Amino acid sequence: MPRLASVVPTQGFSVAVEWAEGPRAGRRDTVDLAPDILTYRFYRPLRDNPHFFSTLHLVDDGAAIAWGDDESIDMPATAVERLAEQTMVAADFNRFLGRNHLTFDAAAAQLGISRRLVAYYAAGQPIPRHIALACERLDQVLAASVPSLSPTARTAQIPPSVGLSSLFAPRRQWPQSSPALWEFHPGQRILTGDEQATRQKMPRATRTGPSGVYLQ
Repeated sequence: MPRLASVVPTQGFSVAVEWAEGPRAGRRDTVDLAPDILTYRFYRPLRDNPHFFSTLHLVDDGAAIAWGDDESIDMPATAVERLAEQTMVAADFNRFLGRNHLTFDAAAAQLGISRRLVAYYAAGQPIPRHIALACERLDQVLAASVPSLSPTARTAQIPPSVGLSSLFAPRRQWPQSSPALWEFHPGQRILTGDEQATRQKMPRATRTGPSGVYLQ
């Protein structure tokens, strides 16, 4: 079970925490509690009175956090841990890219965002929660797709045209025109955009798909 060593309120509904026990033991994280605080009626006093949030402190030997002298409003460390896992910083994002052998262009295609945003996130710009969740889901999809393939080949299983929102849909909802498996290897790269224009610029293309071309 996770247990917190310290907790300090920062900006908005974010807190700086240090973990004493559990999978994140020894780590320091900045965790945004807003997804829970803005969702559940139980936390309405925190929404109505921003100053009340500053009364945050540990209870139950770090097994939970609470607000107010009477500790009538609390949140278990397990909930804080769940929200921490949905938070991504630049180091996490770069590990995600490396783990899945994704270039900036490939990551942009898979997540449905621009290459510039991918570069910004890798350089340290704040990463939105929906991007962090999409990366987590993409990790799961790639890991479960074809375990026997190398990580590089697994990244080609999701068509570049799928985009971020479709990562959360069953695979049968992917575009029917997309090939079941596009294999590529180190040294190859993916180009997205208009297929015909790409063919004109890159006549040596050997594999084509609905929105991408793999080159030798």
